[in-house]
Amino acid sequence: MTWCFPSSAQTVLEFKSGVFAAKPIDADNMTATEDQYLFYLAGHVLTSQERDELQKDGIEILYALKQNVYWVRVKGAPPSAIARNLVTIDLASKSAITIDDRSSSMRVRASIAPGLSLSEIEAWAAKENIRLLDTRAAKFGFIDIQLIASSYQTVLHTDWISFIEEIPIDEVVNYRALNGERGYALTSTLTRGLNGSGITVGIGDEARIGTHEDLAASILDLTSYFISTHATLVAGIITGSGLIDPYFGEGYAPKANVVMRNFSDILWD
Repeated sequence: MTWCFPSSAQTVLEFKSGVFAAKPIDADNMTATEDQYLFYLAGHVLTSQERDELQKDGIEILYALKQNVYWVRVKGAPPSAIARNLVTIDLASKSAITIDDRSSSMRVRASIAPGLSLSEIEAWAAKENIRLLDTRAAKFGFIDIQLIASSYQTVLHTDWISFIEEIPIDEVVNYRALNGERGYALTSTLTRGLNGSGITVGIGDEARIGTHEDLAASILDLTSYFISTHATLVAGIITGSGLIDPYFGEGYAPKANVVMRNFSDILWD
């Protein structure tokens, strides 16, 4: 396969933490024993065939980023034609927080590379004296940790950590009145007065809805899964009638009908 690469000389990469210049790597110093986490400048959206070819050369695609840039895991020393489009960026790109010696501790969420085993993460934490707060979402790409000022640089220099930020605070976001949302401009009788009348909405939530008075007259449930509070919530947001609580319980389209289906059946319907 013939590869056509962009030049990395003047490339800048945009992240949530800012805009950073891409730094070409020193391919001669890449070891064949340790995995390295770098950025690959593809210049276009990679096809499945191109991904497979890169995999054969020891380049595993982890995440697709903006500007056709990919975060990759490099195993061994790649061919020079590929290595010239592997770059690094300033470690400041990894962080959305600030921490100094006056901070006694910091609880943060770390985005990590997929494919790491829990034992690898635990061994790293034990070695670096970092407390693991929550690893349940490690397979989805993030862990919660507690660090101190002296371990902040350690986290930044850990190749398989791509980003650190404050742990999001749990917030109730669904218990809000419809007339406090921007969508009320479409549903209010003072404006458009849209209420879903004559419309049927299909929901593929892989779950049945629970028994609820606000949904009794508008739902046709054709799913084959167990009852889920999430499915009930989604249906209520769309077509809740507000019988129990007109202020908080009315959906965006209370006159609409809803058909609940298995997600895999939607395309066939």
